[in-house]
Amino acid sequence: MMKKSTDIRTLKSIVTPSRYTIPDTKGLHLWTRNDLKKYWVLRYTFRAKRYDMSLGSFPDLTLSDAKAKVQKLRSQISNDVNPMDVKKEKKESDKNQTARITFKEFALPYIETMSPKWSNSKHASQWENTLNTYAFPLIGNISLEAITTKHIVAMNGMYANRLQNP
Repeated sequence: MMKKSTDIRTLKSIVTPSRYTIPDTKGLHLWTRNDLKKYWVLRYTFRAKRYDMSLGSFPDLTLSDAKAKVQKLRSQISNDVNPMDVKKEKKESDKNQTARITFKEFALPYIETMSPKWSNSKHASQWENTLNTYAFPLIGNISLEAITTKHIVAMNGMYANRLQNP
């Protein structure tokens, strides 16, 4: 176990890989790995199951910041919310937000990338004009995953109307 002192010099001087308990904050530990990297971890029990939740690396996350995080997380636990579930949901949401690219964000760079390979330089402008007329008004701001057959049929209908009523 760690000395009772938790000042920055004591924490930085730890060189033995182990889990060190912070005595004045229930569940807060400083874990030191074999490569001597150190991480703040909250060990808690939620509905009879034990969890170890990473809070951040030391010294990037100070002891006082780690204690503040623990206080917020303990508040969630007391309100019957598992902080690990909240963290997973946030991570999944962030992943979905970054993976969510719209048709327009995909199409314009694609045209730019492919245009040097086309035999006629007018093809790029033809592609852009067609997309601006038929695709972007309907699906330009829709994520690629959300585009359905109904969207494609609707664009085809717009094209057919244009041909019949120039």
